[in-house]
Amino acid sequence: MKNKWFWLILLLTFLPRILFWSYNLSHSERWSSPDSQSYRTQANNIITYTTTRQVADNSVEHEFGRTVGYPLFIVATWIVSGRSDASIVFWQCVISTLTVLCFWWVARKLLDRRWAFIAALVQSLSMSSLVSSQLVLTESVFVMLLVVQLGMAIDYWQKGKLRYLVLNTILIACMTYVRPISILWFLPQSFILLCDMRYRLSVRIKYVVISVLIFFAVLSPQYIRNRVLGGGWFFSNVSSMAMLNFHAAGVESKIKNVPIQDVKRRFLADAEMTFNSDQQQYENEAARISYRKKEAMKIFMEHPITALKLQFQLAPYLPRVNDFFELVGQTEGQRGTLDILRRNGLVAAVHHYFAGKIWLLFLVLPWLLLLGLTYIGMVAGMICLLLKKEWIAI
Repeated sequence: MKNKWFWLILLLTFLPRILFWSYNLSHSERWSSPDSQSYRTQANNIITYTTTRQVADNSVEHEFGRTVGYPLFIVATWIVSGRSDASIVFWQCVISTLTVLCFWWVARKLLDRRWAFIAALVQSLSMSSLVSSQLVLTESVFVMLLVVQLGMAIDYWQKGKLRYLVLNTILIACMTYVRPISILWFLPQSFILLCDMRYRLSVRIKYVVISVLIFFAVLSPQYIRNRVLGGGWFFSNVSSMAMLNFHAAGVESKIKNVPIQDVKRRFLADAEMTFNSDQQQYENEAARISYRKKEAMKIFMEHPITALKLQFQLAPYLPRVNDFFELVGQTEGQRGTLDILRRNGLVAAVHHYFAGKIWLLFLVLPWLLLLGLTYIGMVAGMICLLLKKEWIAI
């Protein structure tokens, strides 16, 4: 990249993020979400060499939900620049800026300089990227790892060298320590390796075995720790918690037309009552994970169509204007907007959230248009790959 473009994209990325950070130095509560405290707690536990977390009655229990990736990042920021949310968010601004440069590096593997710069510019101006850098959550660190991992995957695809596959697999494992859902990533990777017709079948199978072994070797400390403390071979209990208290609760909320928070509270109370009534059966976390999954599957089997529909939600694809306006103090979160979106649709959710301030949407219209153009570009890119029969790229 020519120097002037390098410094321009660096400035366009870092300046608004650090200005946002400076603006909220006196409103540090805006950097927090409901999940933020659990990450801080685990970071503190890492510092004090414990594997437990505080619960409501001031007792402690072992932590099986939050994995150590993001808490380790928090610990690193505290060591470097002090124990505060300001420190965490500042370094997330740096991470977010470096991610855009990594994005240019990845795009340059596929596109010429002009289009690679435009791709990086879109990421630089992304509202989701900006907002994520300002919240004590996993997104900024995860996306950084994801972008570099995609770069390694492209290098392997283009050059076919085993070292890129090894690096790519290690990065996927690191992503999994940040967000456990990435544990599923080895499945499409294995499928792609089996479809790589550059090599004979025996070589393809060998590469799949190598990648899976590396992947689970990196994850093995977490599995061993959970086996010793939780009675089962699992990486995290977050999937069982999400199945019951988010997905199944969403189905129940939709069917009975009641707020999802009410359903969650009932599910949590029922689970706690069940665990306490038969402490011998549910003495370890493995048994509790099994209970949550079975209860969730009962609801899914009773209402399969609703359960399937709720897997295709609009919310993840919308721009994060809510977080943006909360960061500038114009709106308030945690008012049940997501529940209204799931049950009553987008228009009702927008009116509920903005509460008479719909005009605020006009202020973020450029970001809305940018996201729309991004989706159009994605569809156009997929069509081009289909026409070229680039199956592996797809």
